[in-house]
Amino acid sequence: MFETGLGIESCLNYQKEGDRTPWILLPIAESKYLDPLHSDPTLVLMASIQDAWSGEDAWFDPRAIASRTAEAFRGAGLADEIMVATTAAFDLRQSQYESTGTNRQDPQTSFAGGLHDPDFLLRSEILNLATEAGLGVERHYRGDIVSSVFLLNTKPLVQACDEHMALRGLIESTCLLRSVDIRQAGLLTKCALNFVKANEPILGGARGFGLSDLGWYAAGGLLKHSKAISAIAATSKLSSDLQRRSFKPLLSDRINDSLVGVEPLSNDPRYRSLTYRELPATCCPYLTLSAIAMAMLDGILHKIAPTTEQTQSQASPEVSADPKNSHARYLSEDNSFLLHADVFSERMITALCDHLDLTNQSSN
Repeated sequence: MFETGLGIESCLNYQKEGDRTPWILLPIAESKYLDPLHSDPTLVLMASIQDAWSGEDAWFDPRAIASRTAEAFRGAGLADEIMVATTAAFDLRQSQYESTGTNRQDPQTSFAGGLHDPDFLLRSEILNLATEAGLGVERHYRGDIVSSVFLLNTKPLVQACDEHMALRGLIESTCLLRSVDIRQAGLLTKCALNFVKANEPILGGARGFGLSDLGWYAAGGLLKHSKAISAIAATSKLSSDLQRRSFKPLLSDRINDSLVGVEPLSNDPRYRSLTYRELPATCCPYLTLSAIAMAMLDGILHKIAPTTEQTQSQASPEVSADPKNSHARYLSEDNSFLLHADVFSERMITALCDHLDLTNQSSN
């Protein structure tokens, strides 16, 4: 099976009528975990999607795109690894809060326990299952606008995506078995990225907000391409109603609703990460994190510095949310940074734009 793969019937939304290419799933031995929810030993494997005849990675394989993203940084000589920490968020349905007499909107209960954190026992159970499966969860907590958040340990890009998907699967399966009604679609989450070269972090420095020149230009790339990133994130069929919270197009180390944040990983000034906040909880991490990293790479290669307006230390006026039907237009107009080093293909960009158009038409 590891050598010959497993045949599959279809490939999501990318295989159009008339496309007869036979695809196979090739399991990846190093990306696996034992499912803690099954009484019989059950191995869960990640897999790549390949052309059955040529053995080449499928043009739409999201895991292959993430792998090429990491290779693009190595090829440019900028970093050995892209290190990523992600969060996974979910909400209990309001009806379940009402049964406990809890108001989940009350900010005064953000750090409280007992009835004010009705998800605590459920999160603890999921944490134990994740630990048993070998997933790296740093901590869990009650969020400020969602009832539950898991923070995963920092891992290399592809491994971070694998573990994020595995944790999301555990959350959904556990809640299904416990008959707990949760909501993920529409919730926003975030990711924190850092680059490592010769085992040393390279985003921290003496530039603005404690960033190095590399980090400064990477932040500029994120702000420049933020609308295209949002479009990539919105391609998940579950990523609807994304504007629960408005983020300002700013770089800041103090404003919680800035789109791009600078967060310390420790009291060592070298350890700084760039945090991107406007991500739907159900987006595809392989595609979205790859787009974020490629925007950072474009900023570094072209020395795109954040503008003065984008680095205010004080809050700026709210920015109105872009309509959903703008996503396809933004991606079609701004995608050259994704094509660098053949990370995304033009065929993939076209397919994502078509998918966004169809999603918008169906929602209308």
